[in-house]
Amino acid sequence: MISEEELIFEKIYTDYQCVLRQYARVFMVPVDDIDDIIQETFIEYFRRYKYTWSTTYKKGLLIKILRGKSIDCLRKHGHYKIVSLNDNDSIASLATLPRAIIKDPADFVVSGDATELIIEEIDNMRRDRKEIAILYFLEQRTIPEICRALNITESVCNSRIHRTKVKLRKRLAEYMDQ
Repeated sequence: MISEEELIFEKIYTDYQCVLRQYARVFMVPVDDIDDIIQETFIEYFRRYKYTWSTTYKKGLLIKILRGKSIDCLRKHGHYKIVSLNDNDSIASLATLPRAIIKDPADFVVSGDATELIIEEIDNMRRDRKEIAILYFLEQRTIPEICRALNITESVCNSRIHRTKVKLRKRLAEYMDQ
């Protein structure tokens, strides 16, 4: 006999697996890894979260988990390069970052001039914010990874990310108004 929990799992899986497959393609997951990433997404969801949340909340959370799994997959396969602000090739490659990996509209740079502006802005930041900007925006690391790398708490990390976003948004807005 199938338990109620198994029925809920089956329904959620049936309802969202096609959507997650589309998002996995957008997140540029290699075709061979899409099924594995989707399964890992559902496993993490069912281990950590409630089954009874609203449809919108479930979908959003599943996509957020999928995004993290996709980034992990890309890192594992070496699809991310190490980015250095001192290397002209790395700076030029920032303009070619795929739009699908971008988290926030302020993270997307629309032209070469804007790219240089953002790189200059990051380069002129205080050391603590510069580290956050490189790890979070350029290397796409997760908050727990950044906390471990910089030996800071999650609240400090979130605060620095927020302040950095505000500063970059403001600078981009000034640039766009010119």
